[in-house]
Amino acid sequence: ARRLGRAMAVALAERGVRLALHYGQSRTDAEALAAELRAKNLEIELFQADLADGDQIRRMIADADARFDGLD
Repeated sequence: ARRLGRAMAVALAERGVRLALHYGQSRTDAEALAAELRAKNLEIELFQADLADGDQIRRMIADADARFDGLD
C-alpha cells in the first residue's frame, strides 16, 4: 500500500467504504496502513496473494467475500 494505492485506500476508507486490501510482498506497508485506518475506526482487512497465481487470486476473492458477507 504505497503511493497511488495507498492514497486510494485512504480516500475510500474515509468515505465509509469497507476495504479488502490486497498485498503481494509488501506486508509491512499493508499492515501499517491497516493500523492507521483502524486507529480512525475505519474497516479494512488485508489479503495476501500472488496475482500471477490464479489459485491464490481465487482464494483471496473467496476469503474477502466470506469476510465481508459479499463483495460489491
